[in-house]
Amino acid sequence: MLFEECRARREVQNRLSRMFTLRGYREVITPGLEYFDVFNLPGTAIPQQEMYKCTDNHGRLVVFRPDSTLPIARMAASRLQSQEKPLRFFYSQTIYRNRPDLSGRSDESAQMGIELMGASGLRADLEVISGAVAALSACAPDFRMEIGHARFFQALAEQLPLSDGEKESLRDTIESKNYAALSELLDPLGNLPAARAMAQLPRLFGGEEALSEAGRWFQDGETREILEYLKGLYAALGELGLGDRLMVDLGLVQRNDYYTGVVFSAYVHQRGDAVLLGGRYDNLCGKFGEPMPAVGFSLDLDAVAELQP
Repeated sequence: MLFEECRARREVQNRLSRMFTLRGYREVITPGLEYFDVFNLPGTAIPQQEMYKCTDNHGRLVVFRPDSTLPIARMAASRLQSQEKPLRFFYSQTIYRNRPDLSGRSDESAQMGIELMGASGLRADLEVISGAVAALSACAPDFRMEIGHARFFQALAEQLPLSDGEKESLRDTIESKNYAALSELLDPLGNLPAARAMAQLPRLFGGEEALSEAGRWFQDGETREILEYLKGLYAALGELGLGDRLMVDLGLVQRNDYYTGVVFSAYVHQRGDAVLLGGRYDNLCGKFGEPMPAVGFSLDLDAVAELQP
């Protein structure tokens, strides 16, 4: 990076650091090299092929940091057990992912984000999502925010007679809105209610009408409860003034397995990939011995820096 690129990134970093600090978040930094086991826990694993791996001088497998949330959750669970909850963190650091060939994305990605740990419910979700909106408004005023819920996919997948590999293929087809591949996976399951509801997930996209349409397909107790929560969240976010920049996407199935609740992403016109990703991950800190609810997001720093004048 040269000259103006460096200036733009630094300006965005400073702007967001001030904003997060004023909202009560304190900065943390995690190691650039971590033990492989941190990112390979059951139910939270990042695909091995996406991690850059090497060994230390004792032959132990280590990785270049592929994610910031997992090491921050470990830090909170191991070093801040006695601190009053909730805990509010922000970070600005680089992650390393081995991207698929020809994806056009860099393997080295600068990110900023926040994590709110030890708080659950609508108020906590609103705090973090409103923080995401404020961060985007400060750096990329022309954006669109999408919200969904991780448990829609998970609850339906649990009802289907599919292997773990088949469920991941199903997740990929929903995420890419590949309707033909989705039909190939679900047609052999016949007329199972969960299969019919799953087929609708990538189609349930839009405004309030998407939530109304979802009511036809989600009839069991858990999915009905999730839908009512999402309706309340959508209404509350609308009151924050998001207006037509807020969309519902029930096919929003984040690839990170640790999400358990609301998930959200944001896009700008100049880029095809999301510039912000986030969600609730209530089970993650428990993997490190200190259960507590949590929610957060990460922002692609280089992507928004490119938008600066």
